[in-house]
Amino acid sequence: MFEDFDFSVLGDPDYKEDAVREDLVAPLLRALGYQPTGRQRMQRSRSLLHPFVMIGSQKRAIHIIPDYTLWYDEQAVLVLDAKRPSEEIVQSHHVEQAFSYAIHPDVRTRSYALCNGRELVLYDIDKFAPVFRVALADLKTKWVETLKYLSPEALMDHHHREFMADLGIFLRNAGLTETDEITFSKSAIGSLGITTGGVLTATAAHDMVEGVGFQGSFDMPVEALPVLLSRLPAQLASMAKKALDKPGTNIWVGGIIGVTWTVKLGKPELGLFKHDPLIPLLVTAIHGVSSEQPPGPPPVDLSPDVLNLQALMSFL
Repeated sequence: MFEDFDFSVLGDPDYKEDAVREDLVAPLLRALGYQPTGRQRMQRSRSLLHPFVMIGSQKRAIHIIPDYTLWYDEQAVLVLDAKRPSEEIVQSHHVEQAFSYAIHPDVRTRSYALCNGRELVLYDIDKFAPVFRVALADLKTKWVETLKYLSPEALMDHHHREFMADLGIFLRNAGLTETDEITFSKSAIGSLGITTGGVLTATAAHDMVEGVGFQGSFDMPVEALPVLLSRLPAQLASMAKKALDKPGTNIWVGGIIGVTWTVKLGKPELGLFKHDPLIPLLVTAIHGVSSEQPPGPPPVDLSPDVLNLQALMSFL
């Protein structure tokens, strides 16, 4: 995007907010999927009828009109203000001003951002520290991560920020090809599901680099389900089979099943969101299945409609 942009111009004292906005912020937002009209739109220099916000019984004035308010359908998802390159956009009064605009009742965004041409910094209204920072000169190598935080879908659905890096992509980057096979020992299954195409898919995480976890999507024929459930109590296995009786369903396993299997790389694909790329791992052989102690509690945002094998196991 900015391969031909000379970032040394940011040192020119005459290079100000309007230049940052037009040369850098506007093309970045278009690349992220925002347009002047449509579902994912950017509104320029929106002013408020009442330029203040009430915090308890206190009336606080709003001193800025951010350059962009970003929308997804009728929901504002981000306010973004451009600053000159010499301005600080971390731990400065600019951050407080953008926050006051974000929480205004006519806006109500969960996130706000500042860009000084050198970097873009993203904040959430319920967190003190930045949740994401990226140098604009590094966007080429940080693009997937930028989509994860700033695409329209990501700003509407913040929990996708917590996704672990994809294990299949890591293996491909490490030099594996689609003809190579690799065996994982006692993969702790996090979830099981049946895709809309009728494929049985399991998630499992592995530390491939010390202290860094990667999550894989392990795909196999649906006929493998009885094998994966074979070490569970009969009643629990029966409940799991019933919950996975049609495409598009899934259950939470929570690590109570460990599987040793051999896999190879599948074809790259996108998950539910464009900032969620993955390479599935195709299971070619299952060598063993074991019953394991769960590594931790279930996720707090687990839907009550999803069968929770981890929780049920404690009652059997």
